[in-house]
Amino acid sequence: MKVILFGASGLVGQSLLNDCIMSSEIKTITVVLRKEFPLLQSDKISVVINPLTDLESLKAQLDSDICFCCLGSTINKAGSKEAFRKVDYEIPLQIAKLFKEANPSGTFAIITARGADKDSSIFYNKVKGQLEEELKALNLFALVIVRPSLIIGSRQESRPLEFISQKVFCLLEPLLKRFAPGVRGIPAAVISNGLIMTSLDPIEPLQVYESDELWSFYEP
Repeated sequence: MKVILFGASGLVGQSLLNDCIMSSEIKTITVVLRKEFPLLQSDKISVVINPLTDLESLKAQLDSDICFCCLGSTINKAGSKEAFRKVDYEIPLQIAKLFKEANPSGTFAIITARGADKDSSIFYNKVKGQLEEELKALNLFALVIVRPSLIIGSRQESRPLEFISQKVFCLLEPLLKRFAPGVRGIPAAVISNGLIMTSLDPIEPLQVYESDELWSFYEP
């Protein structure tokens, strides 16, 4: 089985890359990076450097069994709402369209966010919800969407507000686990494990998993 992975330099992407390496079912992994980045080493991996401004040039690599899209940013990091929308909506949607052309029977798997809703008053959730709706409209052979809550883990980039939120979520973990499982923070490893488990053998054309559901797939 061949996979292509976008966003391998991110928190979930790095964990997912490790899961792909460890999977006996996955034989080759094409990792698309915007710039050079130190990755885990494996004979399975081939790296393509592409700034994501010329996605058409990736058609050959997109002829894979699974396309994992772990791209994501924040408005602060992107610099503006328009730049955020480019990274979190326009690019993933274009990748999905090209992937369908390259392999009509492939599985497209993507991370959005808890609360994704095209009608949300929160810009971040609205963009994620709009992306989900557009992906569903593509009628992909198999579409896997995971909606994590706050992602727990150590990032190489600085996100001060997220760091503080992680600390608060960890303190409240016992209460959240019992009374609000969908709200509690979720480790990147749980998300990546859920992504790969649901994508290797899709049970139906559309699968949407909320944050608390992903724990049922976790195999530490």
